Amino acid sequence: MEDPLDVPQVVVDYAAGQLGIEDPSCLKRHAERTPTQYDHAREIRDLLGFRDFGDVDSAIRGFAASRVAATRDSRREPFDRAVLRLVEDRVLLPGISTLARLVRDVQRDGLREINRVVTGPVSPHTRRELIAALKVPDGKRVSTLESMRTPVTKLTGTGQVEALDRASFVMGFGGGTVDLSTVAPVKLAELASYGLHGCTPPALPSPSDSHHQATEQHASHQNGYSPAVRRVSSASAYRSRTA
Repeated sequence: MEDPLDVPQVVVDYAAGQLGIEDPSCLKRHAERTPTQYDHAREIRDLLGFRDFGDVDSAIRGFAASRVAATRDSRREPFDRAVLRLVEDRVLLPGISTLARLVRDVQRDGLREINRVVTGPVSPHTRRELIAALKVPDGKRVSTLESMRTPVTKLTGTGQVEALDRASFVMGFGGGTVDLSTVAPVKLAELASYGLHGCTPPALPSPSDSHHQATEQHASHQNGYSPAVRRVSSASAYRSRTA
């Protein structure tokens, strides 16, 4: 801990009692001399057989990256799991800001890699179409993207036609042709969820943002195969085969 005084006084008193220190106020002298802090860290390391954080920096980055790439953990969960991993491996914990920065960098790099994989194979023509889908066409109240991610709910003949038209329109973007085998399915689901539900117009990134293109690309593909569309498409295919 960079500032040992940044704890409730009851904690200081309890620790002083455990160590047999009569005057707990002496703790404030710990921060007056920086080498003292390092001396204590070395003593703890040698006494308990702990390792320095610098010795496992790469390993903990790899651990956090594997979690980020394969799970839908919240922003805080990778940090908590990294702390648990360090404790289990008997590693001296770094400052909170140091570990938080490491986890944040890993999350950012992981997101960039997913965006690169999703948007990399997309042709320039498809990119332009996806970006154009953000705009509100003349005479319309919402953007093309907003229209695509609004599900068809009418269980009527008209609704079936709308669902089939929607599926045809979305499939025209070619999202299903992109090879996403290297991305964990759970991350694709997260990306699609963001594009379908969380990407409201005020929060949209700039058109050049690969994350935005990735979410739109996969969300449009995902929306094209929503349960309602799948049911209608299956029924249509069955009628064609039996006609």
